[in-house]
Amino acid sequence: MYIAVRLFVKHSRICAFVCDCLFTQFVIVTSSICLWRSIWNILDAFLLPHRHFRSDVVSLIAGFFTTIVIVYSYRPLSVVSHRLDHRPMLKLVFEDIIFIVLTWTTLLLWRGSWDLCVQLFLPADGVGGPALGAWVSHALGTIGLLSFQAFNTVGLHGIDRDGIYYGGSGIFPISFLREVMPTKCLVSHLFVAYHIYSLKKIF
Repeated sequence: MYIAVRLFVKHSRICAFVCDCLFTQFVIVTSSICLWRSIWNILDAFLLPHRHFRSDVVSLIAGFFTTIVIVYSYRPLSVVSHRLDHRPMLKLVFEDIIFIVLTWTTLLLWRGSWDLCVQLFLPADGVGGPALGAWVSHALGTIGLLSFQAFNTVGLHGIDRDGIYYGGSGIFPISFLREVMPTKCLVSHLFVAYHIYSLKKIF
């Protein structure tokens, strides 16, 4: 009886894992692709549609500017999210509005950098043809992600449900540098870099 129960529990966990993977890949990923494609096409249609280079530059600048504004707004947004911990529906609506803005911001950055990379970095009509730019980009991206131990960001390796983070930690759940470098070490590096920059301005 004990063995039968253990086998049933193990089997149910495997089935749940398989169903979770299938749901993620065929429902969540498909929904994400539809959202990304729609925003990208809207930007193509309305953001300087007949001036592709300017459109890409404006897209990149707007993405960076919006990102800076959101990063500087992280503290007050986190405080509001933390205060809504005991009101889950309001917290979900509040954070989803932020995520919508972040999605548009991400698409602005991706669209601008992607198109500019295609046009300026070993373009397809260049000397090496389309293969050279593709392989060089692939090599640079692979080496960079492997070096920073961040290759898991390429594919969708898991999803989290909206509103599950507490204490205001769900606005920007990013802690890469804090995990790679101790806080004191990171602060000291920034402090040294700031003083070097100040000395260069003086001399």
